Amino acid sequence: MWQSRSRLGSGLRLLVLLAAFALGACGHKLVADPGQHSVAVYSDASVLEQINELRREGGAAAMLGNLGEKLAAPRLPEGTPVKILRRDPKACEIEVTAGSQAGLRGFVTPANVR
Repeated sequence: MWQSRSRLGSGLRLLVLLAAFALGACGHKLVADPGQHSVAVYSDASVLEQINELRREGGAAAMLGNLGEKLAAPRLPEGTPVKILRRDPKACEIEVTAGSQAGLRGFVTPANVR
């Protein structure tokens, strides 16, 4: 009887350890662009696309895009833990999972999530 309890306890500990490992391994984090320390999180995927289009055009349009980003999107520090809710080639819908902004949902470019 003692051996069966011991096996049950060992099995339960192993299960808890594996669950903890699985939860820790599947987390994602925000990754800033080179030279940056934070990531803009947009409330709407269409706004993200419009800002990126302005930047691709360059010149005055790119400056307008940078100004629009500052007005339209809060910036979160690189390394902020997030959960990916939906992903496509142009945008990832994310939810912040920890920290002062936990629960915040928004959109970032796929290159800004790992």
